[in-house]
Amino acid sequence: MKNFLKLFINSKKGKLFLALFAVILLIVLIWAAKSGHLGTLAEEVYPQGISGYISDRESNPLAGVIITDTISKRSTVSVSDGLYTLTLPVENAMIRYEKDGTIFNPGFSDVPAGYWAAKWIGALKASNIVQGYSNGSFHPTEEVTRAQMAVFIARALAGSDAKVTSTGRQDYPDIPTSYWAYRYIDYLYNNTTIRGYSDGFHPEEKVTRAQMAVFISKALNIAPAEKIDPTFPDVALNYWAYGYIEKLYLLGIVSGYPDGKFLPEQIVTRDQMCVFIGRAFQSIPLTNGGYSAVIENFSLLANQITQFNVSLAPTGQFGTVKGKVKDSAGVGAGKANVVLTLEPALHESYETVTADDGSFSIYNIPAGPYPYYVSKEDGSSYKVDYTKQDWENVVYIETGEITNLDLNVIR
Repeated sequence: MKNFLKLFINSKKGKLFLALFAVILLIVLIWAAKSGHLGTLAEEVYPQGISGYISDRESNPLAGVIITDTISKRSTVSVSDGLYTLTLPVENAMIRYEKDGTIFNPGFSDVPAGYWAAKWIGALKASNIVQGYSNGSFHPTEEVTRAQMAVFIARALAGSDAKVTSTGRQDYPDIPTSYWAYRYIDYLYNNTTIRGYSDGFHPEEKVTRAQMAVFISKALNIAPAEKIDPTFPDVALNYWAYGYIEKLYLLGIVSGYPDGKFLPEQIVTRDQMCVFIGRAFQSIPLTNGGYSAVIENFSLLANQITQFNVSLAPTGQFGTVKGKVKDSAGVGAGKANVVLTLEPALHESYETVTADDGSFSIYNIPAGPYPYYVSKEDGSSYKVDYTKQDWENVVYIETGEITNLDLNVIR
């Protein structure tokens, strides 16, 4: 049989048959491709996916970043201008970013790695509690409305956006079931003691620090503190939210400003809200100083390539500060408290006490700018000699570096 086939193939008739077969096969393949019956190309089988631009936090394009969907196991690599396209066969994607063995955390373009609330914003983003805008930004200093706060708290309380359910009933006259945040407001109404005003919820009203304290307390069923000596001079015993503010202060969730005030009527911003919620809901994961090697979850639109631009920040960006505190005579000031503040209003800080010769070291500080101050053991502050210091009174921490900070102080 083998000899027969070999003789036939080598014969003129055999060669003519193979040529005719090849022509017929080519015609069939062309017809199948034009009619949409050919299903071997990824673009035909997987008409949806993501396409975008990858940059670092300074908006420089990143080439060689491996973009992998951990569900379908498909991947691609960004090119020299940071562009990439990845077609996918699934409705939901879980994207991981990697370069030279380093896992990157998808970040917001306007939240740099050293930003004071970056670790909290990153943690809530990793947990899908907060989301940014379509252009990849977060708008951290934007003021928060009551509707937005309801969304944040409902997601944190439920554990995920998908678990925030609604009853279909209208709870407030100004929150119809068609309102964009109805599901979250309805969830809080039916699962917590959070309530609106007598005439509605007032969703577009800005949230004050006092209201924020009440929202979080009622979401977590935290009882108000008993009336004791007020911690804050601007939150008196008869202030309507005194008990909630005092209790959250005692729990370490909120704190005041350097002048001792709480400023209860001040409007809360998106970055502050992330810190408050991050502290209150302890189940929110924080790893690598807040820069988790997280995976970006999102849904795909069928038959559409979704634009997905991301800025990336390497995980675990830390530095070290060493220095010496000296008085005006150049003598080391021992047992002085050196504090690098992330956000004075929230008392986020890194601190240490100087040795007898005034020297100090603070390790594992996330990169970024830090206001600093020095205080005595009794809590009162030294006066920094600004003629010898940066007028902004800020030290800039670099990743993997030791920053020297010699402080000249006046007693």
